[in-house]
Amino acid sequence: MSGNRHKRVGEEIRKYLSTILQSEVSDPRLPAIFTITDVVVTKDLRHAKVYFSQLPDNEDDLDKTVDFLDASIGFLRSRVAQELNMKFCPQLDFRYDESTSNFQSINKVLHKLREDGADLDSPPEEQ
Repeated sequence: MSGNRHKRVGEEIRKYLSTILQSEVSDPRLPAIFTITDVVVTKDLRHAKVYFSQLPDNEDDLDKTVDFLDASIGFLRSRVAQELNMKFCPQLDFRYDESTSNFQSINKVLHKLREDGADLDSPPEEQ
């Protein structure tokens, strides 16, 4: 049971960070559509990779968000530590979750293919 503690802690950190960023933070560098998608905590509970996605996800907006998150790490860590009531709070390392951007790109390609008349519902014909 204790072998999954880092996963449980990661999920709790994800929930708390999401709540904190939605309810306690008002900063123009944080976009209106911002989500903590995953938190991966090391087994020793010392480090956490915090993955996020946002819309829009252009490079300028991402740079602003990363600047905000980097400047807020101390505040966010202390709030998470209070909520989790842990002796040590993991170091937070924010990273953009590219899977959302990849999904959007694939979705655009599929939409374009449909517009061009491609039949995506049936398998390709063998020749």
